[in-house]
Amino acid sequence: GLSSPNNGNLERWAKQGVLLLNSILTVQKNSPGSHQNKGWEIFTNKIIQSISENKKQVVFMLWGSYAQQKGLIIDANKHKILQAP
Repeated sequence: GLSSPNNGNLERWAKQGVLLLNSILTVQKNSPGSHQNKGWEIFTNKIIQSISENKKQVVFMLWGSYAQQKGLIIDANKHKILQAP
């Protein structure tokens, strides 16, 4: 079996080119979605568009219905898009 890590350090993932990106980068404590429509969506969309336009063969993992909407700004001919509910 696989061993569980003893910490949450994802530096190894970053060195392999993994980028974890939420659509909205801040939130009020205990209030999911509280910073929606504050401009984060525009910023994160630009990041996704830039990666889609400037990189090749990226795997985008879109988790949840909100994230899956981002698939519309990803070039599916150049990249692989994986989705989960």
